[in-house]
Amino acid sequence: MNTGSKQGPSLRRHKKTGHGFARFNGKQIWFGPYDGPEAHTRFAAFKAEWEANGRRLPLDERSRAMVTVADVVARYLEHAEVYYRKPDGTPTHEIVNTRYTVKPLIELYALRCAAQFDLRCLKTVRERMINSGLARSTVNDRVWRIVHIFGWAAEEELTPPETYGSLRALRPLRRGRSRARETKPVRSVSWGDVAAVLDLGCAPVRAMILLQWHTGMRPGEVVQLKKVDLDLSGPVWLYRPQRHKLEHHGKDRVVAIGPKAQEVLSPFLLRVPQAIPDAPVFSPKDAMTERHAKARAARKTPCGRPMSEPSHGRD
Repeated sequence: MNTGSKQGPSLRRHKKTGHGFARFNGKQIWFGPYDGPEAHTRFAAFKAEWEANGRRLPLDERSRAMVTVADVVARYLEHAEVYYRKPDGTPTHEIVNTRYTVKPLIELYALRCAAQFDLRCLKTVRERMINSGLARSTVNDRVWRIVHIFGWAAEEELTPPETYGSLRALRPLRRGRSRARETKPVRSVSWGDVAAVLDLGCAPVRAMILLQWHTGMRPGEVVQLKKVDLDLSGPVWLYRPQRHKLEHHGKDRVVAIGPKAQEVLSPFLLRVPQAIPDAPVFSPKDAMTERHAKARAARKTPCGRPMSEPSHGRD
């Protein structure tokens, strides 16, 4: 959408009437006598609202009545692509979750006037989710996202606030009190299961598994572990991940690394070049090198000998 220059429209004088006007999105808006201070005040306020609305004109009652559910979803996805990003600019998984969430909403109500999407419609969408086999917790999460989308639409004046208010009345499904599929509680992994897979991986992978066992780190935190993020000054080392699950809430994440975890981690810290302290502690290159070495050692010639075993041909 072309909205003019980066500075936006400017207030201009109409020669015949002496009134001030400006063009917003191709529409001519009038602000009263140009020489009076009221016109400039009205123009400044209108332009500020226009900028805050993504350089779009506010909808009147007639235009708002023509906004469909598909329109709301499309506008929200544009917003989500910009809003749900990590500090380094990469998108979060919330965008993917939202796309899955709106699929049954669009299938059922794409052309429905967004202002007429009511509690009965939301219940119908929820039934579609239940019938598709989604777990109760997933259904509750996705219904919450739909309500959140209409809350955003009300804030953007695409729908009346009453629409959002009515949708909030839908209570989440309770365990054992709905047709939705229930999932088993997530249990902690036993040491027996961990020990059974340790020998299947290369040295870096084994160390990463043991670090998670001893410290409770998340997999992503182990992968991004860097020497520069470690405080090695005390008997218990402290690891502060640069990226973690709650960083967008302004919360810090500190992982304590005790003696057993230190014993696992120390050999890999020695491999980090002194000149590159922000290099990953666990390098995929090291893992691939070990994997290829094992593959070469296990490879055999057509005669059945390992490739590493020298052949003894006749002189």
